[in-house]
Amino acid sequence: MRVPAHYDGTEQTCRSCGASFIVKQPGSKKCPFCAEEIKVEAVVCRFCNRSLTEENQPPPNDMSSSPSSELPADPDQLGIALALPWFAGAAAIYFFVWQSPRFLAPSRLGMVSLVTLGVAAALVAVDANKIFTSTGKKVGDQSAGLWAVALVLLAIIVAPWYAFQRGKVPGFSSRYTLFVLLGVLLFAGMSYVTWTLLGA
Repeated sequence: MRVPAHYDGTEQTCRSCGASFIVKQPGSKKCPFCAEEIKVEAVVCRFCNRSLTEENQPPPNDMSSSPSSELPADPDQLGIALALPWFAGAAAIYFFVWQSPRFLAPSRLGMVSLVTLGVAAALVAVDANKIFTSTGKKVGDQSAGLWAVALVLLAIIVAPWYAFQRGKVPGFSSRYTLFVLLGVLLFAGMSYVTWTLLGA
């Protein structure tokens, strides 16, 4: 049965049985913008008034248009780098502080510590920002800057906690948490032993 075009897509009630139904004209299609039923020949949607010409069609909803597709082949590539500053810092304490003249050791220990914390904080900030940019999710609901500041203030706890929290974000892993913790403990231990020997 043919009905006027303005009834297309509207809900009507059957006069005989009282059942509700949606009027749908033959040869109709859904608007790609608002999903309402319109005629196949329509070039402008009568519901949202959007043009249906080919150049105005919405992009296909596939992985090529999603933020995650812009990630490199290994989206977790910075994970291992989060642990490297701590091992490098511990090595620097041994070769740059212990092997130096005794009166230069305190200042060199402080310099190595500051550089290690700075590099670690920068890597955490870059990593957290990359995760937020690619997924729209913050690591542990904290901003990249806040993670960096917290790491400088309390590295031995914040560094492994960050590595653990990043594993909860889809596409990223916390498998580096133990490695980060070992690096932090090694660096902290080397710093403590060095400082103790200097004060002896």
